[in-house]
Amino acid sequence: PPQPSPPAADPRVPAPTAQMAVHSRPRGGALGLLAALAALMVASAAAKPSNVTVQGRKLLVDGVPVHLKGVNWNPIPVGRTHPQGLDYPGYVARDSEHMKALGVNAIRTYECVCDPAVLDELHKKGVYVLNTVFANAHEPLSDVERKVNAVKDHPAVLMWVLGNEWNYNNCYHEGLTHDGCLKYIKEAAQIVKRLDSKHPVATIYGRLPEPETIKQLSIIDVWGVNYYHGLHFTAELKDVHWKTELNGTGNIFDEWAKLSGLPLFVGEYGADSWDTLNDHYDAESQAFAVATLTEEINNHTSLEGGTCIGGMIFEFADEWWKAGTASTHETTGYDWGGGPYPDMRFNEEWWGLLDIDRNPRPAYYAYQRVPRPVHSAAANAVLPPKPPATAVAPPPRRLAPLTVQV
Repeated sequence: PPQPSPPAADPRVPAPTAQMAVHSRPRGGALGLLAALAALMVASAAAKPSNVTVQGRKLLVDGVPVHLKGVNWNPIPVGRTHPQGLDYPGYVARDSEHMKALGVNAIRTYECVCDPAVLDELHKKGVYVLNTVFANAHEPLSDVERKVNAVKDHPAVLMWVLGNEWNYNNCYHEGLTHDGCLKYIKEAAQIVKRLDSKHPVATIYGRLPEPETIKQLSIIDVWGVNYYHGLHFTAELKDVHWKTELNGTGNIFDEWAKLSGLPLFVGEYGADSWDTLNDHYDAESQAFAVATLTEEINNHTSLEGGTCIGGMIFEFADEWWKAGTASTHETTGYDWGGGPYPDMRFNEEWWGLLDIDRNPRPAYYAYQRVPRPVHSAAANAVLPPKPPATAVAPPPRRLAPLTVQV
């Protein structure tokens, strides 16, 4: 199907600023040569890859500890499906303006951003990429090498990501067990580390991994967890894993401190904007959940002695291909246990901070209002500016939680 017409500009979001080129007319041979050399030095510096390292529970970019205020980005237009319909080049210019306005400094993708032009646009907005280079075991591991080599020297690359809650989906391969998928993750990590020593390797689990899984994947530098449980990051203590293996509070940040000394980030969290139980659009509850959960992540930042280096909201904008037809916005809700506030149901086509036409929801402004923790040494780091106060909407009203039987 044809691509949708570009949506009208949103007056609440800063319009893209044209990049102004400065042309220096040489007044003499020496001056002209100096100007050319200066331009070459600037271009060379800009092309250097970021040096990203792990120090204890902290993530450092060029020696500066950072906290990630991020979003999951999977731009698919109406009528298209994942992954064939992914359109990074078609959406990056406008979407990155929204990211900048939100104060986002990182995005996570589900497929590789292997196009340097897309990374260039993100880097200009101060946005780093948690770049997925392996998730589906139906794809050959040789693809990992191709993807890493394509963009490993780009300064927008923050880390390499392997897998997406693969303990639930077994690397999207019906013939694999958990242990079989783990072997794929380990082999993919070995490939990445052979090719690139300047960026850490992360893997993303569904909730916290077991101690044995962490031990078997000692090659991993950073762990991510996808987590949906209402308005907090605490599992019910009736969960056997928490009681028998961790014997703690169930709060994932506290429990991670017992499991590992590595950095942790939340790979997915948030709430959708459709209330399945009451069958209506509920953007205010989504906004409240986004703000509440993000504040809890900030309260556990590794910049202040916590275990968490940040989180990735799910998600930047709606996707319509997940239920029914890709050209229709369905309201089908799924009860998979746990789940987002307020109905504890997953409505897969209503997760966006923006709708599919890039119109911001209240959650957009709620996320914008939550400040990103910044290390004192970050004053000289290349990070996105804070959004202007005029772009911030009033906070959404607080809604009382619903009691839901799951």
